[in-house]
Amino acid sequence: MGSAKAPPRRLIDRVLGQDRVKAIIGADLRAGRLTHALLLSGPAGVGKQVVARAVAQALLCSTSHPSGWGCGGCRDCQEVEAGTHPDCHWLEAAAGQRLGIDELRGWVQSVVALRPVRGGSRVGVLVGADRATEAGQNMLLKSLEEPPASTTWILVTESPAGLLPTIRSRCQHVTLGVLPVHEVAEWLKAQGVKAEVAATAARLSGGRPGVAWDLSQPEAAARRNLVVDWVLALREATATELFRQAEEWAEAPDLPARLEILALCLRDLTVLTGPRDVVAGEDEFQAGALLVPELVQRQSGMGGARRGRIRDGRPRDPAAARAFLALAEQADGLARRAGQLGSPRLSLDALFLDLRSAWHKCAGSSSG
Repeated sequence: MGSAKAPPRRLIDRVLGQDRVKAIIGADLRAGRLTHALLLSGPAGVGKQVVARAVAQALLCSTSHPSGWGCGGCRDCQEVEAGTHPDCHWLEAAAGQRLGIDELRGWVQSVVALRPVRGGSRVGVLVGADRATEAGQNMLLKSLEEPPASTTWILVTESPAGLLPTIRSRCQHVTLGVLPVHEVAEWLKAQGVKAEVAATAARLSGGRPGVAWDLSQPEAAARRNLVVDWVLALREATATELFRQAEEWAEAPDLPARLEILALCLRDLTVLTGPRDVVAGEDEFQAGALLVPELVQRQSGMGGARRGRIRDGRPRDPAAARAFLALAEQADGLARRAGQLGSPRLSLDALFLDLRSAWHKCAGSSSG
């Protein structure tokens, strides 16, 4: 007798953690009272898009699952997962691009212009909603204020502050958070990632499974090395080289990932160069663990007394450490806003110039 066929895996089951989010939305789905406009927010890589697609799957599922979520096995559920369901309309802002009013109008019309193909609900999912222009958001607001029958809007964003207050007020806002790092590491190991790589990726991700998965891939190590090389090279970079690198970074499709690694490097430099009073109160600094070990490994492998080389880890002047800490916050903020900027070039010019200046402060305090 053959073994029983495993039940199809629902999309919601692929979301790691987020029990509160699942409980809130699941209860509304079971009761049939899900809002007409749902706003999902949270950092990159915590599962917002999977939750959005899982909600769409639940609304369009052709069977009645007791959990309220989609069954995962019917034709409708499978088409939602594949992105081919005729009543699930998905629009995602391209990296570094804004969504204009014409593009948004076309998407809204594709959702509401015709009756549902399957005769049930219609779902419109907008990923990167904060990247819509003000004119586009005002146009979208009209659909939220006068929702068509059997239509659910799902807005996904890392930055809800980038949305008009009137849009936020018309949505049920559900926030996804980061997970414990050890849970992310265990999840990575369950996916076949080696334990050492899983631990490093989970720590670097700050508890974001999607980011941790990307960091566990071979190309992530190459990106970290690229950023570390530039951080160290900035100590002696000419203005010409600095501006050339800023231009190259501004055009890189992986700019947000580079900036996140840069922020981690700068936090490590704060630990390495700062007196205790500079890092006090920062949880990730208290343990003294370095987030990007390649930074010290590369520096220790460089011969000679280079400008700004970290020697004993405690320069007498804390100005450099404070500068590194401020730049870490600046790089992190720029990473989160990268998709909202027309061009990040000027911001990168300023960031790199300030980082070179911080290195010079470090050199001065080490040699003073």
